[in-house]
Amino acid sequence: SGLFTLIVPPGKNKINMYKEGYITPSAIDIEANPGSIITGLQFKAAGNAGRITGKVTNAGNGVSGADIKFENGITEVMISTMETGDFSAGLAAGYWNLTIEKDGFKTKSINMIKITSGQRTTLEDIFLETEYSEIEGNVTGSGNILSGATVKLIGGNLEYGSVTNQN
Repeated sequence: SGLFTLIVPPGKNKINMYKEGYITPSAIDIEANPGSIITGLQFKAAGNAGRITGKVTNAGNGVSGADIKFENGITEVMISTMETGDFSAGLAAGYWNLTIEKDGFKTKSINMIKITSGQRTTLEDIFLETEYSEIEGNVTGSGNILSGATVKLIGGNLEYGSVTNQN
């Protein structure tokens, strides 16, 4: 009957389907409230697809929840990476461009990926570069500018520092 039941956490979720040999439709965004039941979701998949799989990474770790858009000039398919950074989609045969976006990372594009009906195309470790922000300020003490003071970012896996100048 094609009926499915999924248990999801409260909040915003992306729901998608996959079946080997079928074109993956775009993900459906849902907002789940605690204890709610959402009905009526429908996915319409067409046959004669090729499959594309891959993994989105940063610093050796999978990037969870990255949005991936596949476009071929006629059709657009949107999916998201799993917790491990892995993704999989069924696409019609032909050439596709993909764009990967996630807050805190630079957008990554890969163009002219060939998809062949009935075959799997694998993209190995697609690296997303971290997008950093710049913070500027000054350090004063007793009403005077302090040169030679060290200012550091604390926390996370990386440590960055800067020393104030006299200007």
